[in-house]
Amino acid sequence: MLISDYICGSLLPYPPYWLVLTFRIPPSYHKHMGGRNPRIFHLSGPSGNTWEVTLVKGEDELYFEHGWPNFVRDHSLEHGDLLVFSCIQESRFGVRIFGLNGCPKQNVRCPQSPKEEGEFKKRKEESGRRPGTGDRPESNHNMRFTVTIKDSNIRFRYMTIPKRFARTNNLLDKSMVVLRDPLGNKWPVTLRLRDRPSTLNMIHEWQDFSTANGLRVGDICVFQLLADEVKVDRFSMVVHINKIP
Repeated sequence: MLISDYICGSLLPYPPYWLVLTFRIPPSYHKHMGGRNPRIFHLSGPSGNTWEVTLVKGEDELYFEHGWPNFVRDHSLEHGDLLVFSCIQESRFGVRIFGLNGCPKQNVRCPQSPKEEGEFKKRKEESGRRPGTGDRPESNHNMRFTVTIKDSNIRFRYMTIPKRFARTNNLLDKSMVVLRDPLGNKWPVTLRLRDRPSTLNMIHEWQDFSTANGLRVGDICVFQLLADEVKVDRFSMVVHINKIP
């Protein structure tokens, strides 16, 4: 299963993270949740501690609701963090948390008194703003894009980088991308900019990356740009691979 294997997801830029009251389960994973609703699930964080959340059903949607804000708060989750949910038991998920730099996050906040809680929220709100931006939280959502593997990605041996993502991050003039797979292996992949339609495609070595990592139709890949590794002719991305069950 993802929120990379799993159920994959990242926190939205607004509202602030402590007001994120629910977590939406991707529709492709609904068939694996089963059972009656509401239903209790247990989330095991990086610390090994467990948080209880309730699965509720809306119109054609499933959510983690009651108890989810506690998990968000206690792990100091921020916009852009990647959460990877792996099924341990029928109603239990292990949750790995990755920051924007692709590194695992381990920090867990201990419960606080109501007074300390209010002070914590205030400090977190202030730290999420840039000087002069008023109430607008800082956003890093342009550093990552998510792709569900299609038959064309396997059969025709290419992967397209979203045009908006490439333009926003000044990647259209690059000739190569270095992909880092979940094991830390590096894969230099050639890029080709097409005019009609205007797309930036990973070609040639993309097949090697795809084959070595066993990608199949329906798998979810989260491509995360490493801002400190954007060079004149190339750039690097960490790839979080989320296998279909």
